[in-house]
Amino acid sequence: MKEKPENGVSLWRFRREVTLGTLVQLVALVIVLVAAWTSLKEELTYIRFELNQLVQTQTKLQDDVQRISEQGREHAYRIKELEEETETAEKYLGTE
Repeated sequence: MKEKPENGVSLWRFRREVTLGTLVQLVALVIVLVAAWTSLKEELTYIRFELNQLVQTQTKLQDDVQRISEQGREHAYRIKELEEETETAEKYLGTE
């Protein structure tokens, strides 16, 4: 509130009172902050859950790739053995 005293110099004066409107604004601000904080915590929890699922999926995928690689090596070894056996059998039977 601005007042003009008798000497013509303007001074600012503030009333030290709390109105109902001020309390309502303060309560609304607190509610908004709490809601934002809660929402942020929920989002972080959801992100943490998603990251855990991704890590588990990555681990499973690595295990599957390793298993397939080992099977591929085993199959290559078996094919090589079968080729050698076939060559030996052909030489033995003389059907080359």
